[in-house]
Amino acid sequence: MSKLLKTSKIRGRRSLAAICAALASLPSLATVYTWTGGDAESPTLFSKTANWDANGIPSTSETNEEIKFPLSAAVTIVNDIGDIAVTKISFSGAYKATIQSPDGYKFTEVQTIANSASVNHEFQCKVICKSGITPNIARTSATRPAFPGGIVMDKLPITGSSSQDVWSGNIETTTEDLQEFANASMAGSMTWLLSGTTFRAKYATLDRIGMSAGATSVVERLLYYGCKRGVNGGWYSQVWDNGNGVVKTEELRVTGDATLMHSYAAADEIGGTIIAKRLVYGVTKIPGGNWQWPRFFLNCGGISGSNIVAGDANGEGFWVIGSGGLDFISEKTTGHYSVRLMKTLSGDKPGAMLQSYEDWALAENPNGKDVAALEIYGDNNRVTAVAIDTAHYAVGDPELDVATSHTVTLNGMVTGGGAMRLYGPGEVVFANEHKVSGGVTANDSVTVVCNAGCRPGNGAVTMNGTSTLKVAESGTVALGGTLTLATGATLAFNFTEKDAAPVLNGTAVTVPSGSVNVKVSSTGELRPKGGNYALTSGMDFSGKAVNLVDPPEWTRGAKVVDGDIVVSVKSRGFMLIVK
Repeated sequence: MSKLLKTSKIRGRRSLAAICAALASLPSLATVYTWTGGDAESPTLFSKTANWDANGIPSTSETNEEIKFPLSAAVTIVNDIGDIAVTKISFSGAYKATIQSPDGYKFTEVQTIANSASVNHEFQCKVICKSGITPNIARTSATRPAFPGGIVMDKLPITGSSSQDVWSGNIETTTEDLQEFANASMAGSMTWLLSGTTFRAKYATLDRIGMSAGATSVVERLLYYGCKRGVNGGWYSQVWDNGNGVVKTEELRVTGDATLMHSYAAADEIGGTIIAKRLVYGVTKIPGGNWQWPRFFLNCGGISGSNIVAGDANGEGFWVIGSGGLDFISEKTTGHYSVRLMKTLSGDKPGAMLQSYEDWALAENPNGKDVAALEIYGDNNRVTAVAIDTAHYAVGDPELDVATSHTVTLNGMVTGGGAMRLYGPGEVVFANEHKVSGGVTANDSVTVVCNAGCRPGNGAVTMNGTSTLKVAESGTVALGGTLTLATGATLAFNFTEKDAAPVLNGTAVTVPSGSVNVKVSSTGELRPKGGNYALTSGMDFSGKAVNLVDPPEWTRGAKVVDGDIVVSVKSRGFMLIVK
């Protein structure tokens, strides 16, 4: 064979190999698969060839163009072959399909779920939408599917409409920030109602979410802003529009036994329970450079025009707060309340409940004392009672559903015409000169702790049950109104200096029983100098016996002298050493 011929054959084989390799590298032609359910023995299994048309069983190794389910009867279909990537899933026929996968197989790369009939199909297996696109999913009340197995998307398939998107199931997002499409994709008067749903996202600023009974939202950082009453009775938050700075209204609704759960939050509360490690007052800038902030942060009643009106029948909103506390993310608060709680008071029911699952603190005033950290609404006609509970009992989460005592520290100033009610076995520390004028009532066995120079408020202080009012350091705590002590209540005084007493000053006192429970202590190894120390002033305890509870060894006793409670401290002995 000549050299030229050999070379030609070699070149020919190389060319053929190159062509084959090139063809192999091309994307395969996607196929449309149509379900028939024709297998006589196993008419529900993906793995049976007879259940499909001539194109056969969908591929588990490539992205399929479409899987069609034309239905002539209600059927449960089982994916027993593996994860299936498919661009489109479509249904036809007026019968329900329930798609399962006991082995946990998923549909992936989904872009469209179409339905031509008035029937709600159900995906009990997980559906993962294609990343970076807005999936097109049947949305009308007659055609929308349910996702009890969960659906994952990073762009919400919601567009301007007057209808509601009601999806049940677990909705998850893979994006870190929903802001860019939340503002753009939820328009008109439409609400996205999550029914019996868990909604998961890393960050979210959503225009409208309707949370029905049993629904849960799990978000690491959830931003809702402002609050006002809508014409349809809903609650709306206000967000500066990203493009032109015009304020538009968005709705957040939490109803029934719905729970909104997240690690960080700036939200309007309208009922139900919110569990958060950290609650944040959300003054911030959004993309485009505009400021946005809430006029009212925690709201448990309604707003109609400029008037405060009653909330829903249940009224109270429950916030369960963790170690992150109640905080602020900006000092830009001039002209805006940091946190405002309000509801028309009905009997003894508080308008809002701040509960605990860890020790937490109210942050310092964000802008000096010109803006209160917490305002409790109240005027002559409408008074709000806000409750702080240092132990939470009924969340339903085993980790939180424990009657454990916690300490709540109110660093920022509390103001307003409303009232505060305190519950639990833990402590509430008033670490500021608070100006709430509706009074403070302590219940159960809660301990009210006041540092020197601080006070619970401008109103009356009522100590019920076995509660304790404690002056935590040497110096004076001045009450703003009458002190009322129940029979089981205790006044506690802690010495932090050797020659200066902790003193409780007031204008009047009411003690129904014939005695007053008093407890004295000192910090660390400190021992006060010997002598008599007046622990109260301005309040007349005349005629009352003093019951000294668990007295330290350095006390001689306590009694009422000229209307004040006085404790007697032993003098230290001395030894004369003669050499």
